[in-house]
Amino acid sequence: MLTVKYTGDTEEERLQVPFLVLKKDVPLELARCIRDKVVQDSRQGHYNTWAKKVFKNHGRTIRRIRRYYNIDCMIRAQKNRTKSGMSRNQWNAAMPLREKYGIRIPQSIRQAIIFDDENNNTKWQDYMAKEIESLKKLDVFEFHPSNNKCPK
Repeated sequence: MLTVKYTGDTEEERLQVPFLVLKKDVPLELARCIRDKVVQDSRQGHYNTWAKKVFKNHGRTIRRIRRYYNIDCMIRAQKNRTKSGMSRNQWNAAMPLREKYGIRIPQSIRQAIIFDDENNNTKWQDYMAKEIESLKKLDVFEFHPSNNKCPK
């Protein structure tokens, strides 16, 4: 039995509450109380062991929630996408055609041109030209004169 002080709106009350009830209702607060106040002489007793497990599980749960919802961190890049050790290029080449909102997304310039030929339009090519022009306007690239001709 543990003596617990309950504070209400107008009154304060001290009650004797069984450990099992507190363990189910307020496990984290009970574990903090056990950790802060020495409940047992030896630190390896039943209550201290239980409190350590509660803290460990609580921390693990918080980390999993943060990782799942990407809280307080940048989006993580996946290092090894497969166990076979494929490179990103091999992985993307092995992936089926990707779609977003019913529109196929090209994985390369060649694939964009093929999509435009299939649809009898030049939307992907126009988009790529627009993107390159905006990058040129922002002065992202530095062009150098070249003595060699570009391979065709």
